[in-house]
Amino acid sequence: MRARELFIVDFNKVVPQSTLHQAIYKTREDVSSVIHFHSPAVILLSVVGQTVRRMHNYSAIFYEGVPVLEGTGQVESPERATEIANLLGPAKAVILRGHGAVVVGHAIREVCMLALYLEESARLQVEALKLGEPKFVSQTEAERIAKRTFKPASTERAWEHFLHQAEV
Repeated sequence: MRARELFIVDFNKVVPQSTLHQAIYKTREDVSSVIHFHSPAVILLSVVGQTVRRMHNYSAIFYEGVPVLEGTGQVESPERATEIANLLGPAKAVILRGHGAVVVGHAIREVCMLALYLEESARLQVEALKLGEPKFVSQTEAERIAKRTFKPASTERAWEHFLHQAEV
């Protein structure tokens, strides 16, 4: 990466495409990376009034829950961005109903993997709902699973896997 490729944001200046990122960084001292993306399966769940729930190892990573912003549309103001950052709370992700999701973490690789895990979790949940009522995992069990499986080393392995896939 080169300096000319970076987009630098002054946290004291309103930048329309970055207000949500700015609000999250101001609200969550533990966050060093934020991704906003438009996940088809997450959007699908959100428009039928659902969120991603804990039902398998990858969705267990989101054991804190995945709140859904009930309002629709773009994040157009610092006030709206702050509302979403507060809704996110201690969670790793928040869903913007009918629009997409935001995931947060400690590093770019981590949030990239979280975005993939959130999309996969939503897709599997959509498919499971076609078959019947899924058996969801409790928050306690999900936290146990997540702490056992979602570690920096596993994130690096998954990153390398997808990097190799992109090169092929």
